[in-house]
Amino acid sequence: MLGKDLRGKAESYATRQGLILEEPLGDGVDGSVWVVRSKQNALNWAMKCHHDSRQYGRERDCYRRLESEGVTDIRGFTVPQLLNTDDDWLVIEMTIVKPPFLLDFASAYLDERPEFSPEIWERWEADQEERHEERWPEVKAILRALAMMGIYLTDIHQGNLAFGDDVQPQ
Repeated sequence: MLGKDLRGKAESYATRQGLILEEPLGDGVDGSVWVVRSKQNALNWAMKCHHDSRQYGRERDCYRRLESEGVTDIRGFTVPQLLNTDDDWLVIEMTIVKPPFLLDFASAYLDERPEFSPEIWERWEADQEERHEERWPEVKAILRALAMMGIYLTDIHQGNLAFGDDVQPQ
């Protein structure tokens, strides 16, 4: 249902850019993602339309940081490559990735860890450990690698961190 809110915007943007809007890849609180294709060739990529400029800016800036660091994967998890951004339309165009992957930085913090109390951080970590079970050490290592680049990701679930096998974190 969330994708329907942004479908008109996505169609308008695609038309304006000479793209063909194809199937949806997913949607969430921050925005919706579609496959787009160039009218000139058969190349496909992902286009994410955001609801809010703040989340758009966070995600754009994280992908720019990853791009400037030359990051294509983190610990074997492929990260989408930034292709284009549009600050007026709140759109990010990026490559499509297959599991194992890490994506969706709309709720990430750049250069500053979120200011939560120690109790909140303890609860968050306990929740993540329960959610990811035996994979929690690997998830923590991915988060540490991101933090070393100044990216602090707090929204980690199977939609944005896929391990590439049948058993995925909840």
